[in-house]
Amino acid sequence: MIQKAERPIIVASTGVFYDRAWDVLRTVAERADIAVVESGPMRGHFPDSHPLSVSTGPDALLSADLVIFAGQYSMPNVGEVAFDPDAKVIRIDQDAADIGRNLPVDLGLVASARGGLEALAEALPSASRPAWRAELAAARDAFEKQNAEWYELGLKHSAATDTIHPAVIAQELSSFLYSGDLPKEQTTVVSGGYGIARYTRRWLRAHRPGQILNGAYQYGAIGPDVGYTVGAGAAVMNGVGPQAPYRGAPVFGITGDAGVGYSGMEFETLAKYRIPAVVLVYNNNAWGVFGSAASHALDAHVPVPGEPPLRQDRRRLGRPRRVRHLPRATPGSPPAQLRDGRERRRLHPDQLPGDQGVLDQRVPTRPPPQGRTRLHGVLPLSGDPA
Repeated sequence: MIQKAERPIIVASTGVFYDRAWDVLRTVAERADIAVVESGPMRGHFPDSHPLSVSTGPDALLSADLVIFAGQYSMPNVGEVAFDPDAKVIRIDQDAADIGRNLPVDLGLVASARGGLEALAEALPSASRPAWRAELAAARDAFEKQNAEWYELGLKHSAATDTIHPAVIAQELSSFLYSGDLPKEQTTVVSGGYGIARYTRRWLRAHRPGQILNGAYQYGAIGPDVGYTVGAGAAVMNGVGPQAPYRGAPVFGITGDAGVGYSGMEFETLAKYRIPAVVLVYNNNAWGVFGSAASHALDAHVPVPGEPPLRQDRRRLGRPRRVRHLPRATPGSPPAQLRDGRERRRLHPDQLPGDQGVLDQRVPTRPPPQGRTRLHGVLPLSGDPA
C-alpha cells in the first residue's frame, strides 16, 4: 500500500513522543518520501522546518491518498479528520481491540509506535516522490503568505483602534522566539487560550521534541494552561527528558481569561518554586473592551499600555491589591525574562533569582485611570488555523 501511494502521510501523535521514536520516524519519512503531520498534546518530534513536514501546510492534507496513524491513542470519528474520505488508512497501535474503532482502517498493525515504525524502516525500500514534496512546499508557502496577510491586517487594525490585535502579538512573539538572539530550539511553549490561540498557533514553530505543548488538544479542555506551564517549567528547570539541553531556560505560557479563571492560582506555584516562566494572558478585557469599564473602573479596569500596573477590585477581594505585570513587549523589545534566558539557563535552579508572589497586599498609590475604553474588533477573516 505504501509503495503504491503517490501522496502518503504519517500522523505522528502521542505514542511517538512517549516512545521517543522521533529518530525512527524521521528515518521512515526520509527513506520513503512520506510527509509527516503531528498531532497530540505535544509537538516537535518531527520539526516544522523539515521539507516533509506538513504541520504548517494544511492545504496539502486533503491531497493525501494514504494516511498512516502512528501513536494516535484517541482516534477521531469519521468526519473529524482533515483527509479525503477515500484515502486509505493504516493504523499502528498496541491495542488490537481499538484498531478500527471510531475510524475504519484498511490495515492495522498491532505494535507500539516505535515498534511499528521500526518495522516499516526495515521493510520499506527507498522511494522518491518529487511531486509530493513540491506540493508540500507550496502548501507551506501558502500558509506563510496567509500569515503575512493577517499580520498586515492586524497592524492596520491596531493603528486604527489604538489596540494590539492578536495577529500582531503572535507575529512579534514568533519573531522573538525563532528569529532573534535566542536559539530557536530553546524555548518550550505551552500553547493555550482560545481567542489568542487562533493566532499564536499559526505562528508557533516546533524545532525539537516537546517544544510546543497543547493541553487543550482534541477535546478543547478549558483551563489547564497555567498548570501545564508549571509542569513544563519544572521539567525544563530540572532538565528532564528531551528538555535536558535547555535546563534552566524560561518557558513561555499562553492562556486566556478562562485559563486564568481555572488555574490562575498556579501563578503562585510558579513563584513559590522559582520556576522561570513568562505567561501571556490574553483577556477579553485586556485592552478595555467592555464599555462598562468606564463607569466601573475599580471593578473591571486592566491597564492599557503606558498606564501604571495597578488594579483595585474592592467588591471581589475585599481590599485593594496590586498586580505585577510583565513589561510591555513592543516590536523589537521583547520581555527581559526571555531575552535573558541564555544567562539564566547557565544557573543551577537553586541559584535562580527569587521572586515575590504574584499578588501582594500593598495599597496602590493612586486609583487606575478611568474612561479609556476601546472596542477590540476582530479581523474579517474566514477559516480556522491549522
